[in-house]
Amino acid sequence: MNKITFSAFLVIIILILFACNNDNCSKKLKYVKLNYYLFEHISLDGSSYCCLVNESLTSNENSILKLSKIEVSDGATYEHCAVLLEIIDKIRKINMLI
Repeated sequence: MNKITFSAFLVIIILILFACNNDNCSKKLKYVKLNYYLFEHISLDGSSYCCLVNESLTSNENSILKLSKIEVSDGATYEHCAVLLEIIDKIRKINMLI
């Protein structure tokens, strides 16, 4: 029984640690469809690009600052700027309602 409990505990911990690695940030963005191949290599302080986007959409100031400091090039520049603009727009709308 201990092996089963330990295995279940280990699986739960792994799922929690990798929860932000799901490519689900495009689902939360209304206007931008991300090309994940442009952003899959981006990681800042252990957070993936997608995780930073999701946290920024909840008005997390630290995530917004980290996301705005990411340097991208080539085709990712347009998408990254569009993501930042959409986050700013959503936060502005939330603050107008408060």
